[in-house]
Amino acid sequence: MIRRPEKPRWQSSVLSIGTAILSTLFSAGFALIIWKRSIWQQLSPTFGFAMVFLIFVVLAGAFYVLVMWFFFEHPAEIAKKLPISSSELRRKQKEFFDNLPK
Repeated sequence: MIRRPEKPRWQSSVLSIGTAILSTLFSAGFALIIWKRSIWQQLSPTFGFAMVFLIFVVLAGAFYVLVMWFFFEHPAEIAKKLPISSSELRRKQKEFFDNLPK
């Protein structure tokens, strides 16, 4: 198990607050889209608002976990899987074309 160096407390707080703001914005956008496309608001405005609020809360939690995992917990694993540099992309492309039957 690789031990990571501890971050300063302020850095962890800023990271959590920034991720919470980002996930809140994304979930609010998706909840607004769902609200506009749903029939809940015609059936019962109170029920529709409650359902959209519930969806907003669930999406906010899901986006928070997803952003934290994707950007801060496993960036090295993701970097290994994605060809970042153009030279790496050219190398893989050349390898692919060299392996094609002639």
